[in-house]
Amino acid sequence: MTRFEWTPDLVTGNEAIDSQHRMLFTCANQLLDKVAVEDPDVDDASDCVWRLTDYVMQHFADEQELMESVHYPERSIHAGLHDQLTGETMLLTARVMRGEIVLATEIALLVTRWMRDHILRADKDFVAYLAKHGDRT
Repeated sequence: MTRFEWTPDLVTGNEAIDSQHRMLFTCANQLLDKVAVEDPDVDDASDCVWRLTDYVMQHFADEQELMESVHYPERSIHAGLHDQLTGETMLLTARVMRGEIVLATEIALLVTRWMRDHILRADKDFVAYLAKHGDRT
């Protein structure tokens, strides 16, 4: 089974953001563990999905608040990416809550796309701006 590994290329350089990203990896791996068994416990998987969903939403809210505080010029675009990823996460949550079996590969695709597209591009761009214009955290 694919595990989500925190690698040096994912480090943005902002400890608060990186810490939350590492926690998202932990939550995603816990969810993979819950759904990758032959007969997954729906309640355990549901609890894990809720934790992941809550953490994703909190992380995005924290990041957007930081963007506002430094008047990041790309904040509306970045917030749109957050909205898209939140929507995908909520769809996954709804499926689990309905008792549907969610394949580990589906979770892997969501997290992989998030890692590649969001952390490596959008978040690193924001942290570069933050480094130049003052980290007010």
